[in-house]
Amino acid sequence: MRVITFFIVLILLIACNNTQEGSSKLDLRIVETKVPLVLLPDGLPLNDYMAKGNEFLVDGEFENAVNAFSQVLRLDVNNIEAYNNRGVAYKSLGEFQKAIDDYNAAIDINPSYANSYNNRGHLWDNMKVYPKAINDFQIAIELNPFDPIAYYNIANIYAYTDQYELALENFTKAIKNNPEFIDAYYNRGKIYEELKRFDNANLDFQKVEELNK
Repeated sequence: MRVITFFIVLILLIACNNTQEGSSKLDLRIVETKVPLVLLPDGLPLNDYMAKGNEFLVDGEFENAVNAFSQVLRLDVNNIEAYNNRGVAYKSLGEFQKAIDDYNAAIDINPSYANSYNNRGHLWDNMKVYPKAINDFQIAIELNPFDPIAYYNIANIYAYTDQYELALENFTKAIKNNPEFIDAYYNRGKIYEELKRFDNANLDFQKVEELNK
C-alpha cells in the first residue's frame, strides 16, 4: 500500500477563559528556544499569572509559559486550566512525560474535561501509541460530540493505519460539525483518491479551493 500524504493540522486545545487556540502539528523534536526567561513578580493575582501564561504560550515562549502556569498552581493546586496549558507548553518543549503528568492531573481533577483528553491524545499520536490516542479522542468525542477537532484527529489515525472507511466516517463527522473545515475536506479527498473514488475526491478538492479563495 502506498503512503498517502496528508495535510495534517493537529490542534492543541488551550484553555483560555472560554476560547480555544490551535497550533500546527508538532513533530518529535525538542523545540530549542532562545527566548529570555521572564521572572514574574510574586504576589500577582492568579488571573494575571494565567493571562501571562496564555500570552507566552501563544507567542511560543514555552519556558516562560511553564513558569507562569506553575505560579498559578502554587496559588490553586486544583486549577485544571493551568495543568492543561502547562501540559501544552511541556509538550512543545519536548518534555512529553511532564506533559502527560499535567494532562493526567487535569483529568483526575475533572474527568469531564475534554481538552485534556484531546491534548493527551495528540501526544500519544505523536508517540505513535495509537490505541491510547484513539481511546482519548473517543472520550473527547463522548464529552463533546459537536467538536470537529476530535473527529478530525481520530480520522487521521484511522487514515494512516489504513482503516479507510473509519477515516471517511470521522472526516465526514468533522465536516458536519464544521462545514468550513478545509483540512478535513482535503484529507477526506486523499482517502477517496486512494480508494479510486475520484468523483468524490474531486468534489472535496474543489471545496478546498473554494474555501481557500
